[in-house]
Amino acid sequence: MKINFNQVFKTLDDDEILNNSLVILIVMKASEISGRKITTAREGIKILEEKGIPLSSILEERGKALTLKDLCCSVLIRTSAEEEKKLEGKEKRKRYKLAKKIHDSNEIELMEEEILLLKERIAETSNSLITGQAWEWLDPDDEIGGKNDGTN
Repeated sequence: MKINFNQVFKTLDDDEILNNSLVILIVMKASEISGRKITTAREGIKILEEKGIPLSSILEERGKALTLKDLCCSVLIRTSAEEEKKLEGKEKRKRYKLAKKIHDSNEIELMEEEILLLKERIAETSNSLITGQAWEWLDPDDEIGGKNDGTN
């Protein structure tokens, strides 16, 4: 199945969801500027606006929103320390190769096995809002089952 990995995640109100690295950057910059600890992107954006720093200048540094490409590469490469110990080299290489394939393209053909792996990893690591959108893009007809989709 051919998949467009440039699709952008949105909230239920249709606002773009920021990439986590961007949230961290906003919080760090706002903390730096204000001299106090900032803990949320919303709080950080407020500080930046008060100081006259346009959010667009920060958005340009990291990209504007979380894309399917960002999420898929992240869930394939990042693992918990416990999972890292259990994964064999062959599985790590398989995940790396798929992440590289997705990273290097905007729209690619994936095999069912690759889609299943992505669906499982996304369900294990993401909330319902992200998982629901990702699964709709990866498997619009919900034909590819797996251990985290309620069919097994």
